[in-house]
Amino acid sequence: MLVIPATSIGLGRLFQTNDDVTRKALDVIAANPDKQFMFALLGYIGILTIVPAFLAAARCGRQRGTPGRSSGCRCSRAART
Repeated sequence: MLVIPATSIGLGRLFQTNDDVTRKALDVIAANPDKQFMFALLGYIGILTIVPAFLAAARCGRQRGTPGRSSGCRCSRAART
C-alpha cells in the first residue's frame, strides 16, 4: 500500500509533456491523447492512494513504537520475523 502512490506518480512523470512552448505542447497532446490520458490516470491513482498510505504508515509507526502492545498491523509483524 505504501509504494502505490509514489510508483504511480513516478511512472506518470514518464508520460508528462514538455510544456516550455505552449503551441508545441498542444500539438503533442493533440497527436497523442493516450499519453495524456495515462498521465492523468496515474496522477489520479496517486492522489487517491496517498492519504490511505500515509495513514497506514502512521498507524504502523505508532504501533511499532509501543513496547509490550500486541499489534494488528501487518508491517510490524513482518518486521519481527
